[in-house]
Amino acid sequence: MAAIRNVLTRLSSSLGLPRAFTQSPRSALTTLLYHRFVSPGGQVDAARERLHRQLDWLQQRYTTLSPVGAVSHIERGTLPPFSLVVTSDDAGTDLLDIWDVFHEHGVPLAVFPCVGWVESSSPLTDSPTLSRVIDLVRWYAGPERSVDLGKNWSFLLNPNSVDRTIDHIIGASQAGGEDYLAAAWDVLSAIPREADDPRSDCNWGELADLCRRGVLIGSHTVTHCRLAGCSDLRLNFELRESKRAIEARLAPCETFAYPFGTADAVSHRTTAAIIEAGYRCAFLTRQDFAPNHADIHCLPRITIPDDNMVDFDLFRSLVLGGHIPWQKIKGMALSGFYRCEETVLIASFLGEFAA
Repeated sequence: MAAIRNVLTRLSSSLGLPRAFTQSPRSALTTLLYHRFVSPGGQVDAARERLHRQLDWLQQRYTTLSPVGAVSHIERGTLPPFSLVVTSDDAGTDLLDIWDVFHEHGVPLAVFPCVGWVESSSPLTDSPTLSRVIDLVRWYAGPERSVDLGKNWSFLLNPNSVDRTIDHIIGASQAGGEDYLAAAWDVLSAIPREADDPRSDCNWGELADLCRRGVLIGSHTVTHCRLAGCSDLRLNFELRESKRAIEARLAPCETFAYPFGTADAVSHRTTAAIIEAGYRCAFLTRQDFAPNHADIHCLPRITIPDDNMVDFDLFRSLVLGGHIPWQKIKGMALSGFYRCEETVLIASFLGEFAA
C-alpha cells in the first residue's frame, strides 16, 4: 500500500494537482514533519547523505524559519516567499546522529518530545515524577491487578481502563503529594514487565545538549494520548506538566505538537486548553500549507515517512504537496461532500492512501 501511495504522490505532484486543492507554497508556510531519520535497519551514513541532499534542495528554494518566527509572520501577514519550518516528533535517539547536518546547513530544527518517554529514558537521580509514574501505567500490558499503596491509596491496574486509572493517579497525587508519588513508584516499578525495549528516545541530558546547540524543544504531551478524548483533568495535566518539565530542565516552551495530530485528536476544547496553558502555536499532522493569517493553533504539517522508500524524487513530491489532494479527497468523501455513490467509493479508495 505504501508503494501505491508513493506512486499517487509522485503523479499528483507531476500533474500539478496540488494547485487545484490548496494555496501555493510560494505564499504560504510549508512545515515538514520527521519522526525518524534513520529507519530500522538503515545505516547512519546513508541517512546523513540523504538528509544533506534534502537540505541542499530546501535551502535553494525555501526561506527557513523557526516555528515562533513563522507564527509571527503568519499573524502579521508577512510570510516570506516559500517559507519553511522543519520539525521532528518524539525525540528519537537518532537525532544524536543527524542534528549537526541541520546545523551545517543553517536550517532550524524544532523537536517535540513526550515528557513521559524522556523521563523513562533518563537516569533516576531525584524523586520519582508524576510523568514517570504515569508512563509506567500508560504502557502496562499485564493482567488486571489491584494496587494498594497504603493510607487508603489503591487503584486497579488494567490495560483496558488505563485512562481512568491515570485520571485517578493525577487526582490522588494532587492530594497526596510526594508521599503518594514515592509509594506509587515503589509499587509500580517493582511489577515485572515482559521485556524492556531498547531505549529509543532521548533522555534529559541528551535533549539539554541538543538545546544548547540550537535545537528548539517543544511539547508533545506527557503520554502521547489523543487529547480530544481526555478528561479535563488529564488534558490540563498533559499540556501543563509537559510544558513545566521542559521549562524546568531546558528552556522556555512556546510550541506544541499534537500526538497523532488527526481530526479526532483536536477540538475547540483542546485548542482553548492549549492557549490557556500558554502555548504560542500548535501543529497537526494534516497535510497542507498554512497561508498568512491561518489558525496558528492548528498548523498543518507534511509528513516525511521514515523509511528507505523515500528517494529524493518522492521527497520533493511530498514537500511540493503531492499528498495533499488525496488527503483532501478522503476528507470530502467522509464528510459527504460528494453525492454520487460511485465518486464516494473512488474517493474513499484513494483516501486509503492518504492516511
